[in-house]
Amino acid sequence: MYSSSRNNRSYGQNKPRGRFQGRGSFGGGRRQPKKLDANLFIKKATPIVAVTDEAVSSVSFTDYALVEKLQRNIVDHGYVHPTPIQEQTIQYSLEGKDVIGIANTGTGKTAAFLIPLINKVFLDRNERIFIITPTRELAMQIVDEFTLLARGMDLESALCIGGANMYRQEKRLQRNPQIVIGTPGRLKDLAHRRILNLGLFRNIVLDEVDRMVDIGFLKDIQELVALLPKKRQSLFFSATIGDKERSILREFVVDPVSISVK
Repeated sequence: MYSSSRNNRSYGQNKPRGRFQGRGSFGGGRRQPKKLDANLFIKKATPIVAVTDEAVSSVSFTDYALVEKLQRNIVDHGYVHPTPIQEQTIQYSLEGKDVIGIANTGTGKTAAFLIPLINKVFLDRNERIFIITPTRELAMQIVDEFTLLARGMDLESALCIGGANMYRQEKRLQRNPQIVIGTPGRLKDLAHRRILNLGLFRNIVLDEVDRMVDIGFLKDIQELVALLPKKRQSLFFSATIGDKERSILREFVVDPVSISVK
């Protein structure tokens, strides 16, 4: 997780990190960060920012323009320095930009999208967040992280996953929660039954897209994205991007900032 005053380790990392710095593995030279090909994405893309996994951040969470209560929640849990994926995406997300984040599991992606979006809905209660994940376990982890970061902010969430009681999920959705998190199959069922109105959500996160594609959720994701408002903020996170992931990107992001953390 984020850096803790107890153990001085960054969130999701065991090594100290710094911005755009790293030691090469041969002769102590600097490693050149790899860049993603912006031409992979059909719509115009902002220049890509690439970060190595050896960078040590000089930024703290207090450097971001976050509401005081959210700042306190971050500090209360001992989180100090953002991981590279957090450092490079949070500011762009706060500015309302679409973001493509290429990073592996365990790099702190969850907080990278939750922190700016919690800040956004706290400032405007008409905003809604829609998060699609590949597995129920990951969905539950995101809910737990949301509960921690949004403590005392009067924000509600709804967890919509298969294998759980649908009636309870429907009752939860009737309370108009600010954030809905779930897996594609259950979310699609709720949308088709008109229990879940995706037209209300102007903030969407696709998390671990490559895993969702591997599981076979490509068509489900495309159906859900088609039901969302055209004007929205879209955040896309994946460890890799292949042809199938690009097919989602074509209709998902507009003028995105692309971040690669290796």
